[in-house]
Amino acid sequence: MVVPPCTFLTFFFLTFCCCCTKVTDLHRENIDHIEIPSSKGDGSTLKRVKVVFDCWFESGSMPYAQQHYPFENKEKLENGFPADFIAEGLDQTRGWFYTLMVLSTALFNKPAFKNLIVNGLVLAADGKKMSKRLKNYPAPTIVVNECGADALRMYLVNSPVVRAQEFKFKAAGVKAVVRDMLQPWYSALRMLDQNVQRLKKELGSTFELSCATAGRATNVLDVWVNGELQKLVHAVHTEVGGYRLYAVLPNLVTFINDLNNWYIRLNRGRLKGSGGVEDCKCALSTLYKVLLRMCKILAPFTPFFTEFVFQHLKKIGHADDFVNHGDVNPEAIAPGPNQIDPSASVHFYPMPEAETNVDDSVLLQVAYLQKIIECGRLARSRAGEKYDQRLRNGKCPIKEIVIVHADGVARDAIANVTSYIATELNCKNVRVTGDELEWCTFAAIPNMKAIGKRFGKDRGSIIAGLGLADPNAGKKKKKKKKKKGGAAVEETKEAAPPAPAAPAPQGIPHAQMMQFESTGEMTIAGHVLTKAEVDVKREPKAVSNFQGVIVDSGRHADTNLVVFVSMEVDDASVKDMLVREIMSSVNRLRKAGDLVATDRIRVFYEVDASSTNPQAKTLVTEAMAEQLAMVEAKLSAPVVGYDQRQTHMLSLAEDKMDVFGYKINVSISKQSVSFPTEAKVLAGLFKDSTKAERQVNALKDYVAMVPYNEVSFDTNLTVQVDGESVVLVPGTHFFAAPKY
Repeated sequence: MVVPPCTFLTFFFLTFCCCCTKVTDLHRENIDHIEIPSSKGDGSTLKRVKVVFDCWFESGSMPYAQQHYPFENKEKLENGFPADFIAEGLDQTRGWFYTLMVLSTALFNKPAFKNLIVNGLVLAADGKKMSKRLKNYPAPTIVVNECGADALRMYLVNSPVVRAQEFKFKAAGVKAVVRDMLQPWYSALRMLDQNVQRLKKELGSTFELSCATAGRATNVLDVWVNGELQKLVHAVHTEVGGYRLYAVLPNLVTFINDLNNWYIRLNRGRLKGSGGVEDCKCALSTLYKVLLRMCKILAPFTPFFTEFVFQHLKKIGHADDFVNHGDVNPEAIAPGPNQIDPSASVHFYPMPEAETNVDDSVLLQVAYLQKIIECGRLARSRAGEKYDQRLRNGKCPIKEIVIVHADGVARDAIANVTSYIATELNCKNVRVTGDELEWCTFAAIPNMKAIGKRFGKDRGSIIAGLGLADPNAGKKKKKKKKKKGGAAVEETKEAAPPAPAAPAPQGIPHAQMMQFESTGEMTIAGHVLTKAEVDVKREPKAVSNFQGVIVDSGRHADTNLVVFVSMEVDDASVKDMLVREIMSSVNRLRKAGDLVATDRIRVFYEVDASSTNPQAKTLVTEAMAEQLAMVEAKLSAPVVGYDQRQTHMLSLAEDKMDVFGYKINVSISKQSVSFPTEAKVLAGLFKDSTKAERQVNALKDYVAMVPYNEVSFDTNLTVQVDGESVVLVPGTHFFAAPKY
């Protein structure tokens, strides 16, 4: 018998919501006097017998009593017994669990259940029992209204209460689930929807995303995210199959973090169409497939949110992706008044199985990509602290990154993702090398306790053979206190004799260390050492103009990988940094102005005269002139100086930046027509020259208020100003804004 995960997930949810329900017992003294006339009509009465079984006996008889066994349903019970699982609170250990086991053993000589889910007690935040009188817990309805039932469900499923432990309930924990899981999940859906709508508008036609398109993806990140998705599907099956519900949320949070902070972040340009229409459709379809599969695998855990996402995906996805070939109740879909659509809800679909065609080499490539980016960010931070603060700014380009790894397979994997490394770390050149001797120093770190326990007196020679000095040689023993006649007396032991003279430590050759890492054995002073006694440690060398880093802790730790970043900052790097800062400022202003990607704008910038850096105006002007085409293409907007902003171009938002002494002002306005810069061109349209300036300003204000998409640049525009009719000729009196 297969039991859907939602069955026992619902149990935990209801356990919390019903924690304060009061049950009144019918005690014996209250019913002993009751007598009921028998329905047989023979004058007899019904009353409680004096001797009854313990009430737990009928609870333990539940598997059989509910089937009226052995009087009927004999075959049905025996085919479905024992149950796949039962679920109850820890306080039932000596009651229900015990009698279930006793009766099933006596009747069938086997347990009454295959699996047992035991929940602990949900306590108030102060550790006390939840009490209506004390009001020491938030009402479930308030928590659900603020954070949603899905967040509450996942919070409880991820808590110690599902491991039969006590749990202090905190509303902040439910909000953390919203922050760490549901909001990023929704952000991914929003990112998908926005770019689908953008692409439809650009193409002028509709199109549908499909899993088939995603299946043809060859981009390394598309293949990687699908592989990580299959790992999530497999993990959910494994953990749910083992009734370890608490292991699902950590896997889900990790995957959502990878989806947002790695796949979407590194693919933002592709999702916006930087690689062309077909590549954009492929990236969008990959994200669509991931979200659709997440809905199906996690529907039992977050039933409301997955249904919301599923219904939204159904509007933009191909119909073939929503054909339900699963095990749907045939009676429900049979023709008739009760017929249902088997694809109407995500909850009608079976749990999807993991795909087997996962490319492990791609997973390895992106794993190294993540490690290197983490190392590079750390190296930037350290270089900024020690050498130049500008290096801490991710918008300041790095001249070169050197990646050092002795393993050829690792170097080949890294070589396939160098373009992503260069983009994410803002680096102009990426070099991959296996020459560890040029970039690293090595040390064999002994485990003193393990060596001393195994080799005893030979410890000194082994430590010397590793190129180290014995840390205990010539060391005085600690003082001890002894009691004599009730008084404490201090006694000092003599110093240990000095260690015998040993040759100066020479260290371990690099080749021997590499062999040790491969084989796990090393011979020193005639003794074979293993990795239990010795650990090889790398350290970055102090290379001129480079900062090296090894990450030895955290999820992306790899002590065999060393990353160096160049610390050289020149005028070209500063120019690139300033251009990126201006672009970031425009994106912030778009957000501040509540604009979406399809809203067209104009961008204006200027260097503030109060800049403390004397080169500010020169470098900013040169930088924008050199990279203007790229900037306008990425911002989808014309970019000009403040001196070219016309009076009718009202500012939507402004930003004042100070980037290491370069003070830059940035402003955006909506897309609008332009007018001739020479005042006499428009002034000549009016008869009275004394009123012309006021009339021209009124004319500009009026035309500027007309929605840009409603202005025709193929026909003349007639405008009434102060009762005077003037005709504006396109190309002479007004001009179209540049198209992007």
